[in-house]
Amino acid sequence: MEVNSSHYLGADEKTKEMSTAKCSYILKKPIDRLGFKFPLFVVGFLILITVGSIRAFLDNDQQLRLLGASATIISGTLLFWLSSIAYHRWQTIKPVWKVVLVIALPTLAFVGIQSFLLLMFGTQGLCKRNWIIYFPQYGACECDDRRPLLSVNDELNFTAQVPENLTIAFLGDIALESYEDVLSTVPAEGAEMLVINGDLTYGTDTEGMEKKLSQILGQDFPVFFTVGNHDTGIWTDYQEQIQKRYMRARDASTSDDIGCQGTLGVDQVCMYKGLGIVLSGIGSTCGDDKELNTNLVNALQQFEDNNVTWRNIYIHKNQHKLQTGGKDDEVGWEPYDASLAFGAIVHNSHEHTYGRTHQLSGFGPKDQDIVVAKEVDSFRDDLAIDIGPGTSHMLFHGAGGNDIRDGKNNLNKPWWAQLFNAQSSGAAFGVHYCTYNINGDLTKAHCYFKTIKGAVIDSYFLNNLN
Repeated sequence: MEVNSSHYLGADEKTKEMSTAKCSYILKKPIDRLGFKFPLFVVGFLILITVGSIRAFLDNDQQLRLLGASATIISGTLLFWLSSIAYHRWQTIKPVWKVVLVIALPTLAFVGIQSFLLLMFGTQGLCKRNWIIYFPQYGACECDDRRPLLSVNDELNFTAQVPENLTIAFLGDIALESYEDVLSTVPAEGAEMLVINGDLTYGTDTEGMEKKLSQILGQDFPVFFTVGNHDTGIWTDYQEQIQKRYMRARDASTSDDIGCQGTLGVDQVCMYKGLGIVLSGIGSTCGDDKELNTNLVNALQQFEDNNVTWRNIYIHKNQHKLQTGGKDDEVGWEPYDASLAFGAIVHNSHEHTYGRTHQLSGFGPKDQDIVVAKEVDSFRDDLAIDIGPGTSHMLFHGAGGNDIRDGKNNLNKPWWAQLFNAQSSGAAFGVHYCTYNINGDLTKAHCYFKTIKGAVIDSYFLNNLN
């Protein structure tokens, strides 16, 4: 007679067997239906969110990384769930749903990978890995290739003399909603020209940008632009508005003192009322950096050959040592070396704070390479930064109207004359101004950074030796 051994199991062993079966059933159901063990899923994504939040805090990039965390959770959940369905029920699924799964699974995998890279590395990490993704409020990896970039080819008037007390304004990184608050201060300071050094709106409304510029500054007020990382994905749309404004400003001039050549905002050299201006997209992906560097040097040589004494370079991106946030080396040292060789001034943005160096005679990747030739602190009317062969200074200004960030790197380096960030007293958006040919002296300029609240944060003089 066959004996059923289960009748001879002790009570404890029976209970244990039943518990094991029950646990197996409880775990098997989520696996079959959802494709993952729910407790492990929760723990895993809590770890991801924690890591992403820490990285967000450290990198001042909270919105972007939280977006990556959310998209990773959603795409990961859907991917595991649909994979489970495909694995366990493929034979019973209708053909139309098989097609949906074949399309959905690789799509979700791609979205999940990009989302995870956003979470861990931000847009910069995506760009370095050649993933193509564009969020206008966060930036773009590759330059707009929908149509050819626009250029101008007007005559450059090298003979014009800088008018007495000519004031120009400079800022970078401004959101469209801040235009009125920030740009309304430009004519109030008597500025006759404005440079917006990249990251022009943090959005896609290029027509809205031009509308606000016309309302605040006027239709033919001269505004020059460089391409920023938040502009590159739709740069040809920006260029259409930039070209129209440039042509109106040029045509409104009665003395041929406005002229530009080259690709707008990327590889552009201009003369404005005797000032030499280079607008470069080095580091932006809109152009080959080697070629852009060569053209920058050629433009400075052209200024030198034609006795243009005031020479300004505008590049949106930074070198890590020459900013106080989390930006990496994205420009290279060539433009800074060229600024020393030709007595020019480099203006950067990108990092959402403000900083100006003392007079320098050297740039480079190591601290000892950045050589302070003369300390010129703020509000020293008795001192001036000499600008000429072998000596100059640089500044960065990305506190134009998006946000102002904390300073966290290079804060105590000896080359800084003035710094301004979210930790500073009276932190607010602002504009940098320079007035040239002070009281008829072509070699003198006075520059200052002024917030929209009216506080002057930095003030210094320049002495031109070119």
